[in-house]
Amino acid sequence: MFQAYYPDRGTTVLMWIALVQTSIRDVLEKQHYSVDMLLAPVVTGAMWTWLEAVYPQTQPLPKRAEGAAGDKLNPVVLGIIVFGVAVAAVVVFIAKA
Repeated sequence: MFQAYYPDRGTTVLMWIALVQTSIRDVLEKQHYSVDMLLAPVVTGAMWTWLEAVYPQTQPLPKRAEGAAGDKLNPVVLGIIVFGVAVAAVVVFIAKA
């Protein structure tokens, strides 16, 4: 995201340095597996690049007309969210028991 919207090289370099430093620290403190820390930026960068075809940066989505009705809630998406939160709650309560 920084490389796309903040093309200033200094900011991008600082962000990459911070990412590498945080990744190394998390692995050394045994908070994450090293594979997680290596794959996270690779997968994120790949998804950002692949989504360029769907949401091009040069053509932002058109603004919604003022006073237009909002999008309707998708019941399937809402159900997935509720199910995910319920499963997470059960896992947390079982882990504390």
